[in-house]
Amino acid sequence: MARLRWSTLVGEARGSVGPTTFQSTHAGAVGRTRWRPRLSRTQLQALARDNLATISETWRKSSMVSNRAAWNVLALNYPYTDIFGDTRWWTGFQLFTKCNRNRQSLGLPIIEPAPLAFSVQNPGVIYLSYVAGPPERLDVITSTLPLPTEGVIIKALRPLSQGITIPPNSWKRITSYYPPPAQPWDILPAYTARFGDPTSEDKIFVTIHFVEAATGWAGADAYEGIIWP
Repeated sequence: MARLRWSTLVGEARGSVGPTTFQSTHAGAVGRTRWRPRLSRTQLQALARDNLATISETWRKSSMVSNRAAWNVLALNYPYTDIFGDTRWWTGFQLFTKCNRNRQSLGLPIIEPAPLAFSVQNPGVIYLSYVAGPPERLDVITSTLPLPTEGVIIKALRPLSQGITIPPNSWKRITSYYPPPAQPWDILPAYTARFGDPTSEDKIFVTIHFVEAATGWAGADAYEGIIWP
């Protein structure tokens, strides 16, 4: 999916042209590749779909009326900046989904009442190091240590060319911790389980979020890359 900014000559587009469908959403204009719904092909895809279905069903419950209103109000206090530098706001449902997906990643249940506020650290600088072993390791250390009340979500990219300096925004979660264990964290088993074994001169990118476990709110991420020996 790509976000779009129209020119003064083209103010809006709806519908499909060739393989691309144009839509106007809460986050602005977007263009996405047309697709046909199909069943998930992997266990991870099926789990993600089931988790989203559970969150959506919870949001629609009749007992959530007052909670929905509270999430809608909370969302107004947490704007974000899109890729064009424009200020946007989550809807209450988007914020509810965002927080509870993070909690699910930490193995925690869905929260229904809206938090009063969010508070979470950022990981600071990420340090990746290859350890020859045996066994081989890919160790991660963050300059800021997570609090006992915070979880950690680690995402990565498939092996890329070593010439890439800015990673594409196609991160996949490989593992999460709550409560967080002592550092360093060896993420090589989780990485290979998701992407297979890296080969010599592959570049591996890793990004980390700290998550306030009580609310599911994730702080700003940090990323780092390493060239596999």
